[in-house]
Amino acid sequence: MTAETRTRLEIELVYETMRQTFRERKNLLTILLVLADLVFWYGNRFLPKPPKEKIILLDPTPTRILQDLFSHPLLDYLASYIWAFGYVIVITTVIISVSARGQNAWRIGVPIALAWAINLTIQVLFPVIVPIRMEAYGLDPGIRNIPKETLHWTDNINGMLWAGLPSAHIGVASAAFLVCYFGYKETKLENKAPYLMGMLVATFFILAFSFSVIYLGEHYIEDIIASLILWPLVIISGRKIINQLFSEEIK
Repeated sequence: MTAETRTRLEIELVYETMRQTFRERKNLLTILLVLADLVFWYGNRFLPKPPKEKIILLDPTPTRILQDLFSHPLLDYLASYIWAFGYVIVITTVIISVSARGQNAWRIGVPIALAWAINLTIQVLFPVIVPIRMEAYGLDPGIRNIPKETLHWTDNINGMLWAGLPSAHIGVASAAFLVCYFGYKETKLENKAPYLMGMLVATFFILAFSFSVIYLGEHYIEDIIASLILWPLVIISGRKIINQLFSEEIK
């Protein structure tokens, strides 16, 4: 088989897989769950901030140390853009990688949507106020509010203003890595480079987010650790349970 023929067949397989994705009714469940998560997430910005007696405060020292060591206008903007636009990149990676699984997309899509729902629920029930939000409670964490100085408009599109644990940025990047890893292991395509690229992109953003969210004061180290535990645990176990319950439908 020539390289040209192999490429044409792989392209046809990709198109057929995408058609299967949108023909499978169970995939609608994933879409509905994601839309519910999105409404839940953005709707929280319209709720009043949690009362002071119910908030949870952690130690902002890591943010203070990073800002003291590395504070620079260029890094301020770089970290802010990574935080704002990197999130879009990893979400896009997740959507493409999940959709590429065709009629079985829901098997990984549902656990990812569930992980996000659990993440949001924890944030609402246990409002861990991140360092840059402390000033709203009359507290001084001793840090600069870099997002307000650089991309102040991000507050207009941020749904979860008042709670940081677990970090959805790290969680979605972890989800992107896992779905690309599963795709790499199970794809019928000879060319697995797209999945490898997805894993590299996800790994980069896990590391970049881990630095930027602490540097900006958008999260604590505990938020990152919680995400690295919660999201993989829910996604891996959820996928395994679904595949066991619906093993006869795997194609």
